[in-house]
Amino acid sequence: MKPLAGKYTYNDEQQQLLEKLADELLPLQWVRNFLVSNHLPETFVYFHLADFLVAKKALDLCAGCKSLENCVQASPGYRLCPEYDEGQFALTLLACDYQQRQDAKLAHLDYFVVRDYPLPLAELSLTRMGEVDTNFKNTVNTVYKAISSKQNAYLYGAFGVGKTYLAAIIANTTAALKKTVAFCHVPSLARETDQYRFDKEWLASHTDLLESADLLVLDDIGAEIASAFFRDGVLLPVLDRRMIEHRPVLYTANLNPAALQVLYSSQSRNQDSMSAPRLLERIKTNTVILEMKGRNRRE
Repeated sequence: MKPLAGKYTYNDEQQQLLEKLADELLPLQWVRNFLVSNHLPETFVYFHLADFLVAKKALDLCAGCKSLENCVQASPGYRLCPEYDEGQFALTLLACDYQQRQDAKLAHLDYFVVRDYPLPLAELSLTRMGEVDTNFKNTVNTVYKAISSKQNAYLYGAFGVGKTYLAAIIANTTAALKKTVAFCHVPSLARETDQYRFDKEWLASHTDLLESADLLVLDDIGAEIASAFFRDGVLLPVLDRRMIEHRPVLYTANLNPAALQVLYSSQSRNQDSMSAPRLLERIKTNTVILEMKGRNRRE
């Protein structure tokens, strides 16, 4: 055993206590692994005793943990671990096994350029649909087949039947294939684009995301108060470019396409009576139209 050295001076009692703490650390497997993997001598622990004690305390907090929900770390899912790289030693926050598994489940979110759905929907996929009936599964498969073949899909139905839920399944499955997805809540999109309509740089960059994403989801279309600017200056050009470049769009709505056209016509202050029919023609072109029925999932 070598005495502790450094810029501090210890009396005999303090020296003995510090050496006792160091001796308790050295037999621990994670400490042994750290020293061996970095080709460091045992004295390294003595000279960085405080850091190793902090790391031990963090590891002790993980003992018996069974899920992220039970995590008691200061940063849930992460704990301080010793790291040694090119002669530099430091404590670094690293993800625990539970957090790593969670991150792996959500890795597809990196491919969302816009994600306007709540995080609990992020783990849904074709293989993880949750509790759904056969009709719902059949609809999912029909929509996914259409999107995969670069067709559009238009889902309409009553409140709460699972349109957004289904759209999230399709979007997540697409993103898991490392394809970009823009999942837009249309009422929010309409408000935002109207707010920034005079900011040409923002508008150009944002609409480019919608135009160029491998999959565009327009969720709850028809629920917005659509200005002529949003309908004719944003939505129509986006759909035009996507149609030309054969990029699919998934729509969800409470209204069927005919009722959506009536709504857009009634909201328009534009004297061009063909604006709403023109937009609906883009929506219906190369589109599988499906009515969703079933119980209200929100009840």
